[in-house]
Amino acid sequence: MFADFNGLPLHPLVIHVVVVFAPLATMLAVAHLVPAWRPVLRWLVAGTASIAAVSAFVAKESGETLKDVIEDQLQSGPAGRLVEEHEELGEKLFIALLVFAALALVVLAVRALHEGVLGHIAAMVLVLAGIVVGVLTFQTGEKGSDAVWNPTGEVDYSGESD
Repeated sequence: MFADFNGLPLHPLVIHVVVVFAPLATMLAVAHLVPAWRPVLRWLVAGTASIAAVSAFVAKESGETLKDVIEDQLQSGPAGRLVEEHEELGEKLFIALLVFAALALVVLAVRALHEGVLGHIAAMVLVLAGIVVGVLTFQTGEKGSDAVWNPTGEVDYSGESD
């Protein structure tokens, strides 16, 4: 189920959903702090956080499937260690996104009932969780792209010559 889509490995396709929706949900959570924008953003924050969490689950499962398929290449090549680190970070990101999505729903409920101090505290906690999600999204993607594009660290993609 998580192996491929039209003959291509599913993992590199679905990770882009996480890479878009996780930071977008964080930015919407920050924008949600602006009182005038709250009515519009209330459901968008919860929705984008939920999409990010679901897509992270699919990315995690498809990544495990892909890892099983290319296990021999990973054991004989330099990318194995990077893939292990990428997998560990991906697990943390998935958990962080679950927490973030749950918090988004809690903030939605709390803000509907209390616009006072409790609502502001809940919104700030959501923003902090979003920052954690953003950092983990970057770190996870960085390890994964290093494993694919530069496992030895020898290639300089900057385009600058010495």
